[in-house]
Amino acid sequence: MPETGPVSGGDVGGPKRASATLLDMVRSLGLMAVIVAVTLIFVPGLLHPSNSQRVQPTSYTDYTRGFRQVTGLTAATPAGLPDGWYANSARLTHKGSTATLYIGWVSPTKKYAALYESNTGQVTAGAARRGDRSVRTMVGKLTILVTGSASTAELQQLADALRV
Repeated sequence: MPETGPVSGGDVGGPKRASATLLDMVRSLGLMAVIVAVTLIFVPGLLHPSNSQRVQPTSYTDYTRGFRQVTGLTAATPAGLPDGWYANSARLTHKGSTATLYIGWVSPTKKYAALYESNTGQVTAGAARRGDRSVRTMVGKLTILVTGSASTAELQQLADALRV
């Protein structure tokens, strides 16, 4: 039978001293700093994204063709925009013979401009952000909204360049 008796003070783990706790915390933070540094150094594009990771131009011709197929109307697209403008996204939503075409643009000052066109007589921006400006116009039977963070002059330039 094992012997039971009083336990001596050296056998029980007592509370750690404050200096030992602080040292453990510094070691843990140091280890985390090393892990973060290694990740930043060896994961490509994390600190400096390459050109392939930046916003890239996209073609919107398939969407304008789809708009014509759904509505029977030719979509208004910009002609003669100065250098620096490029489309970076596009989508077409439709129900029956009504459709809304969206084309996202990057202006020469690297600001955002969105072109919405619809054959419904009204069009609203998808997710307007605070501070966005807007230009509304009609081209033929299309209701057009140009909105975004680009300057009013740039938005007007995009709206003025629209041709059917």
